Amino acid sequence: MAWIGVWFAPFLPHYHSRHRSTVSPDILVSSELYALSHLLTNESGQTMQQCCACREEIKTNATRCPHCSSIQGWRRIFTTPVLICSSIVTILSVGGLEPIKHVLTPPRADLRPAIIGGDFHQMNFTLTNLGARAATLVNVEIAGKTKRDLTGVWFVKTAADGKVLEPGKSYEIKASNGSLIPGVVDSHRAAFLKRIHGFSNNCQLLVTYAEVDGQQARLSYPYMCDPVD
Repeated sequence: MAWIGVWFAPFLPHYHSRHRSTVSPDILVSSELYALSHLLTNESGQTMQQCCACREEIKTNATRCPHCSSIQGWRRIFTTPVLICSSIVTILSVGGLEPIKHVLTPPRADLRPAIIGGDFHQMNFTLTNLGARAATLVNVEIAGKTKRDLTGVWFVKTAADGKVLEPGKSYEIKASNGSLIPGVVDSHRAAFLKRIHGFSNNCQLLVTYAEVDGQQARLSYPYMCDPVD
């Protein structure tokens, strides 16, 4: 292909380092001829092309520009940060994140309480283990304020204390301590008090449980209650 470069040489602009020289007004160089400039050979007879970044002359089979160090050819696609980030997002979005999360995070118990009802003597609620491991119920407490606006904690007993809560199962629990405890406000009345009078949840159900490795955790479930003396 060297003869093509020699034939077109009189019509091509002279290229200087880092910038392009001015073309003589007497010579009209078309875009088609300029596009063929990469076929020119240098003094050693080597076929040359332009760097895709700095436009300096480099060897046709060069993978990296010796002037600006830019990657050449199809390899340049994989050096784009945006493409790399989008590839990672695509991989994670099609399900790659879930296996990674399972590897990095060991399976645990995940207890979710739901208050059913109760009065000043007993609270009824359910505990559902949505986790992947069993847990042991340690104790149950009720935290709130008395009618005198004093903070109090009531320790209650349940038949499930010390029992194993299997994953994927729900357990109905009745909690009491033989004395008065804050009474549970039913959901309809609680919604009315919140909407009309701006009341908020003033009690918390505190559940302490132990994982299979012995590590204890505590969850807090806020609810509305009627205070006691």
